[in-house]
Amino acid sequence: MLIRQISKDSLSSLVFLCINFACLCLLLVFEDFVGIGPGQAHVDEQTYLKSSENFNLIFGSGYFFLSWAFGGNLFYLVGINVLVYLYTNVKLYGLLRRHFCRSYFQVFIALVVILDLYRMHLALHVLKDTLVIFLIVIVFTSNRVVSILSFLGVCFLRLASPLYIIGLIRSPVVLLVAIIFLFASIEIFVPGTLSYLLRGGNETMVFQSYDAVPTFNELGILGDVLRAFVWPFLTISGGYIMLSPTVMFVPMAVSAAALQVVFFLRYRRFCFSLGIYVSMSIYALFTPGFTTFIRYVYPLLTIMPLLALGSYHFETSYDYYFKRVKRSTRAIVQAFLRGGAY
Repeated sequence: MLIRQISKDSLSSLVFLCINFACLCLLLVFEDFVGIGPGQAHVDEQTYLKSSENFNLIFGSGYFFLSWAFGGNLFYLVGINVLVYLYTNVKLYGLLRRHFCRSYFQVFIALVVILDLYRMHLALHVLKDTLVIFLIVIVFTSNRVVSILSFLGVCFLRLASPLYIIGLIRSPVVLLVAIIFLFASIEIFVPGTLSYLLRGGNETMVFQSYDAVPTFNELGILGDVLRAFVWPFLTISGGYIMLSPTVMFVPMAVSAAALQVVFFLRYRRFCFSLGIYVSMSIYALFTPGFTTFIRYVYPLLTIMPLLALGSYHFETSYDYYFKRVKRSTRAIVQAFLRGGAY
C-alpha cells in the first residue's frame, strides 16, 4: 500500500512537472514573440549581465556573484532560474496536494496558484526573484540547519530579506519584539531613514506605465500609513486590479482572489497571517511603486498558503524555533514586569 501511494505521488508530481514545463515553454515563445524575452524586459537584467565583473561579496550582491560565476551568460542564468523554479513548484505542489486538495476543484485552484504567470515570467528572465522565492520556501519547509543556511543565502541575494522572517512569525509578542528590533537596527545602521520616511520623503517612482495603483505620497506621512495598510490588502485580495485594470495584473489578481475564496469556503477564514501582513506593510513603507512592491513581497505570497495551512495540518521547522523564542520572550517580559533580572 505504501509503495503504491509513493508511486501514485511520484506519478502525480511528474505529470505536474510536465504541465509546468509546457506552460513555461509556451510563455517563453509568447514573450519572445512580443519582444519581452529573456534579457529584454527588465532594466535589472542588463545590469546583472553587464555588471557581472563589478561587485562586492557582501549581502545583497549574490546575484552579481552568480552572474560573474557564469560569465554573464544569459542562457546559463535563465536555465538556472528555470530549474530552480520547476523544483520549487514541484515542492509546493506536493505540500498543497497533501494538505489542501480534497476535491478536483481545489486541485484546480492549487494549480492556478502555483502556475502563476508572473512567477513564470520572473523565471524566464535574469532576475534574482526566483532564487529568493526558492530559498524562502526552503527556509519554511526544511530542518533548522538547512533553514538557517538558506536564510543566509536569501540575505546574500537581497539586502531587505530579514523582513521575510517577520512574515513567518505567528506570535504577536515575538512579532512586536522583531519589529522594534528591526526599526532600531535600521536607525542604528542607516541613520535618518525613519525620520526621512516620517517627513514623507519616499518619492513616487513608477517604473511601469500600466501601474496605476496610488502611492498616496502626496499626503505625506498619512500617505505612508495608508500605503502600509492598503497595499498589503490589495495584494492579498487581488483588489489592485480594480485600481489598475490592466492585462499585466490579471493573472496575479485572479490567482490571489481565487485562493482567498476557496480557502474561505474550506476553512471559514481567509488565507493570510498577521506576520505576512506586517511584513508587507513594512515593505510598502520603503518601496516607491506598486510593481516594485509586488516583486519584493512575492516570496511571501508564495508561501502564504503554506503558512495558513500550517496552523491546521503540520508543524514546520521554523514553528519549533519560534516557539522557543516565544517562551524566552515571555520569560524576559515577565521578569522585567516583576522588576527582576532574567
